[in-house]
Amino acid sequence: MPYIYIVPIATPGSNWLVPFEQTMAQCFGLPVKRMHCDINLEMTYDPSPASKILLQLIRSTPSDAVKILIGAAVDLFIPILT
Repeated sequence: MPYIYIVPIATPGSNWLVPFEQTMAQCFGLPVKRMHCDINLEMTYDPSPASKILLQLIRSTPSDAVKILIGAAVDLFIPILT
């Protein structure tokens, strides 16, 4: 069965996760799972941090993932898109 995975990164509180997961399940019509990924934010402080985070995430993507949504309390910018 395909799932949508929610990956919280550097999020101080988790009270928003359950309502967010419920909303994503309703919007996409797929079940949602929470995925904890060891994202090293220290190695992402360079001109393209978002792409380094994505590379770390790709390495641990479950085979049943249809979508992966990252929730972060930090700015994950890509300079050319700002």
